[in-house]
Amino acid sequence: MKTAASLLPGLLSLFCLACPQAGDLPTDSNGASEDIFNRFTTQRVLSAASLPAMTTCLEFFPNSAEFLVLGKAGEVYHFVLIADSAALLGTFVLPEVAPAPAEIGLTDVAFDPQFALNGFVYFCFSTGDNRWNRIVRVQWSNNYQATANSLAIILNVDRLAPGRAWHGIYSLAFGADGYLYAALGDATQSQYAQDPTSLLGKLIRIAPRASGG
Repeated sequence: MKTAASLLPGLLSLFCLACPQAGDLPTDSNGASEDIFNRFTTQRVLSAASLPAMTTCLEFFPNSAEFLVLGKAGEVYHFVLIADSAALLGTFVLPEVAPAPAEIGLTDVAFDPQFALNGFVYFCFSTGDNRWNRIVRVQWSNNYQATANSLAIILNVDRLAPGRAWHGIYSLAFGADGYLYAALGDATQSQYAQDPTSLLGKLIRIAPRASGG
């Protein structure tokens, strides 16, 4: 069994899927493969009232039933999955995040591959003044204020057009090579995507330091 997570309008659902080999998928009378989504079993574990007003991301802690849900205005909600429901453990807010309902805001989170040893968690967002696409790192603690206070800026990318609240920084993930990858939008200025001197409109690779950053 594999577990996947999906955010749907107004609710948070967790799906469990038995994943067969591709060649084992049943076919219809025309030889077409069955719609794999029909094999999902859906269980609602949280209602919209339990979530940030504009939810952007869900990410499980490594090897854990605990997970984070992010809100566009900088909210970080910490939950634990218990049987067929989820319990809220605590919340905090990252500073200087662009407020909703702009397209930009707090969008993604990534756990350091050595999280069990260093507690490092990385977030990406666009700042409230719409000036910067920013990657930050916190050192996780169940003291949420201490977690927020540990924030360190890893990277600032000038958006160059504060009046354009679109195409910010949206994706953050560690690769199998241990590098941190981030996808940055072009701030609706497509010329920068082809400009090697600008980080706008780019997929970038970051080598985190062992000490953080």
